[in-house]
Amino acid sequence: MCSPVVAQQIPSAESNSQVSRMPGIGHIQETLTDYYTQPLDWNRGQWFRTGVLSALTLTSMSLDSEVRMDVQEWRDGRNHVIMQFGRWAGLGVPTVGLAAGLYTIGDLRENTEMQATGRLLWEAFITGGLTTTLIKTLTGRHRPYLGDGALAYSPPGLRLPYRAFPSGHSTIGWLTAGVLAKRTESVLLKSVYYTSAGIISVSRIYHDKHWLSDTLLGGFIGYGAAKFVVEREEQRKTSSGGNISVIPMVGWHRVVISVCF
Repeated sequence: MCSPVVAQQIPSAESNSQVSRMPGIGHIQETLTDYYTQPLDWNRGQWFRTGVLSALTLTSMSLDSEVRMDVQEWRDGRNHVIMQFGRWAGLGVPTVGLAAGLYTIGDLRENTEMQATGRLLWEAFITGGLTTTLIKTLTGRHRPYLGDGALAYSPPGLRLPYRAFPSGHSTIGWLTAGVLAKRTESVLLKSVYYTSAGIISVSRIYHDKHWLSDTLLGGFIGYGAAKFVVEREEQRKTSSGGNISVIPMVGWHRVVISVCF
């Protein structure tokens, strides 16, 4: 509940009688800071899960060459339409467009949940994308189509052929699916989202752009980013429910301080 508690007349030459507020985009910077400092507050369970996922990624590297050979033999030079969809969906443009569309439509319709979903997609895209880009550059892993083998690295990976690990497409696919799935109660929609993310990951091996381990780590990073931003949003709602917040609102010839609790 919000109540105006202070109103003060102020001189103004403007005739705008609309009340304005700052949009929720301001949360993004705070989320970025918390995302990259979160390991400082991890408990044993969180460190254990991170260790398990790291071990799975390292273990999968022993299968990289074999999986690549099997997939390319199965592909046999074809370019299946589903795999083409996977390549397109993981480019990043669809996710950015979806985030902007949901945020804008939610704002116009005053649908705060839709608007929040758009913002969370953008937050996950930035956090997951930056993490993947950093690791790509540091490791400089050669892409499989170069034919140099799964153990070829040339750090720093400043050129595209040496930026295989992890897969950016896989990161984007799983962060998008993660946010959308966690924002709906529909089991059918959850299945569609996660299946799409799986297709994106498989398409990178299919097109000989990434190794199996690249797609696994990319997926872990993407889903982790989605999980973080969605859970943080839920914590904001919970914490704001019992706290008093003061919102300044500017109108025609006045300033109103609204107290919400």
